[in-house]
Amino acid sequence: MLFATGVVAGVAAGSIERGAMKPLAGAILLAALAVAVLCGWLLRRSLPVIFAQTSPRVGKARRMAVLSGVIGALIGMLMVLGSVWAGEEPPSLFSNAPLPGFVALIAIAALLLLVPPITYIWHRSIDEHEALAYRDGTLAGIYAYCAIAPTWWLGWRGGFLPEPQEMITFLIVVAVWGIVWTVRRYG
Repeated sequence: MLFATGVVAGVAAGSIERGAMKPLAGAILLAALAVAVLCGWLLRRSLPVIFAQTSPRVGKARRMAVLSGVIGALIGMLMVLGSVWAGEEPPSLFSNAPLPGFVALIAIAALLLLVPPITYIWHRSIDEHEALAYRDGTLAGIYAYCAIAPTWWLGWRGGFLPEPQEMITFLIVVAVWGIVWTVRRYG
């Protein structure tokens, strides 16, 4: 929700600065606004359940999910700061521009050394309902990947889509995965 709200603010600020909004920027703004509203709705429905008194196992799973989110947010902030340090204007989380080596190493270390044990502990702590919701989200995510990646690649090769961007595809897949998991778990 915060990311989508940031996209809305960034697109709006950029359009105000240029004095006009291009159609693509308008589409991105509307899509980000829709994602922010959907996330807000899901958050509003989920918060009472998330903070309800639970068993120690479920509490541990929730702590691991929060810790994973914090690590993801820190990596995202580090990536934006890295783009600032590299002189990219405006700084961007989605850029393919070079990053300082130490920023890339810190992000890689976090992804390879911190996230796997947290994920393992989370998997060992979840209940059957959450495991089923997670499985459904994972399945929806891989289906999204199987549709997006070849379609984008073929469209690019056919000359009517821009070059495929791996991180954009990755983030779409993770969003589908997370939305389906959240709806199945708390809906």
